[in-house]
Amino acid sequence: MPKEERERLVLSFLDDRDVMLKPRALYENLKYYEGITFGYKTVVRYLESFEEEGFVEQTDEYGYYRITEQGREHLQE
Repeated sequence: MPKEERERLVLSFLDDRDVMLKPRALYENLKYYEGITFGYKTVVRYLESFEEEGFVEQTDEYGYYRITEQGREHLQE
């Protein structure tokens, strides 16, 4: 699966379910529901990149992430 497709899958998962998740929980859910084959560290790198781009935000000091409006708009492109 190409990188762009993997990134879209991670962002879409947060959007489709409208959830706030920690990186480990996001990874485990992606593995269970989407059958991903890439690793946990990849999910963490994507979240860090998405946060820099404004596509996700941390909701509190405990490390939960959620998609932003900018992230939703990015998925529509």
